[in-house]
Amino acid sequence: LAEQRQENRRQVLAMLDDPQRFRQIKSGFEFTLTPAQVEWLLQVLNDVRVGSWLALGEPEPGEEPEVTEQNANYLLGMELGGFFESALLAALGVSESPRWMEE
Repeated sequence: LAEQRQENRRQVLAMLDDPQRFRQIKSGFEFTLTPAQVEWLLQVLNDVRVGSWLALGEPEPGEEPEVTEQNANYLLGMELGGFFESALLAALGVSESPRWMEE
């Protein structure tokens, strides 16, 4: 698992460092991914969210975890992971979670 995390980290950094990945357009930047890269990135973001959620003590939906100096990074990771997952899914035209994810 640790090896997989290190490989994911390496691939994310390489992806973000690729000058062809972000192309400037009139309204900002265009971020380009292949379908396989989208799937992989969603998995990585979900791993970040779940790992952070576990580190925060598995708070229930709507329950605010106790934030301390030691766990603040996990709260940030959980929230940012969810934000980027949602943004990526929205860019693909997915506006709601599938029913099976809500159960």
